[in-house]
Amino acid sequence: MEKVDILIKGAVVYPLNRKLDIGIVGNKIAVLQNEISKESAGQVIDADGCVVSPGFVDSHMHIDKSLTANEDDTTDLLSAHIRSLKENARVYSGWSKDAIVDEIVERTSKVVEKCIVNGTTAIKTHVLITDDWDMCALDALEILKRKYQHSISIYNIVPCIPAYEREWRMYAEQGKIDFIGAYPNCTTNLFTGLPEYDCNYVPAVDFAFQLAKEYHLPLDIHCDESDSNDISCFRYIIEKTAESNMAGFVTCGHVTGLGARGIDEDDVYDAIANCSKYGVSVTSLTSCNMYLMESGRRGPTRVEQLMDAGVNVSIASDNIRDPFRPFGNGDLLEEALLTAQVHKFGTREKLCKLFRMITYNPAKNTLLDNYGVMPGCTADLVIMKAPDIPEAILSKAKRAYVLKAGKIVAKDGKML
Repeated sequence: MEKVDILIKGAVVYPLNRKLDIGIVGNKIAVLQNEISKESAGQVIDADGCVVSPGFVDSHMHIDKSLTANEDDTTDLLSAHIRSLKENARVYSGWSKDAIVDEIVERTSKVVEKCIVNGTTAIKTHVLITDDWDMCALDALEILKRKYQHSISIYNIVPCIPAYEREWRMYAEQGKIDFIGAYPNCTTNLFTGLPEYDCNYVPAVDFAFQLAKEYHLPLDIHCDESDSNDISCFRYIIEKTAESNMAGFVTCGHVTGLGARGIDEDDVYDAIANCSKYGVSVTSLTSCNMYLMESGRRGPTRVEQLMDAGVNVSIASDNIRDPFRPFGNGDLLEEALLTAQVHKFGTREKLCKLFRMITYNPAKNTLLDNYGVMPGCTADLVIMKAPDIPEAILSKAKRAYVLKAGKIVAKDGKML
């Protein structure tokens, strides 16, 4: 037997659901078989009684705003948005750009490290561009990418704000933008300077697709995140995806309008069928949308119906302890457990389907290569102290080991 650098011994391998030994050479999984001799390994991890899966992928976050929650209660999406902008203006008034970048890096490093020890090996995060921050959040993320390059992969999602289009294009031409973001349901009132929702979405969607074609970049768009039962923006994005031949390169986040009261069920069925047909992914932000729920708001999107139609559906952390949601631990097992309760995913079969929404499904919308637990895949792995996937979700199992590119980066909840 050829020598392996790390041998994971006796783990139940997801999604094969078989106890196998995993041999890692360099940054890749080299061998997967019933028995690998300990003598052939440089380092042995005894994983008997544990389940191992590919590292979690948190594909919709806002880490630049994380840990900025104050004592005010959030009542709804619009009030959270307004308060977030006003608080930013108050806190960072008079700060230099370098000082803002340093503060964002210091604060968000705590969240990135939470994600790592909780088993996440890749995150995709939206970037806030405002008059107070300018492009500072994007600069901070560049530093975070380098700082944690051996522990986690960080991908940015950057909207092209008209006032900063020149700067955005400069960053894009330098290869510093990973995904194009957009907020087509939201606009700024010209008189108050404050956000408004349910506006004319067409120009923003068209502009995002134009940029995607120009720079050959994928899209991740906040979509129909409102109490309205109008899902025309979602349908328009699907149409533009088909027209632009961008199947597999477009993700819609939230789409809570699919669950609005009084929505036409035929309209829902047709939209979901086309979403699947034209390869548009959907990310449900269960915890945040439940928190922002008003008395008449239904919260998250139709996860099970989308999944059953063949749509690539993920769940993610979204906002972590900021004005939009004062909770969150960067823990995708926590997000999965909440989603299971909200959507009544009570069977073992449904829990296993749900687990794909924090692993393989978000890996697909993040366009990750060589993802999985098979020979040739990158050794991004999480070993959980549970006998199987359903129990890992139900008990929010402790993460015994987290590996990134074949290196142990966290053990028993601590960074290495």
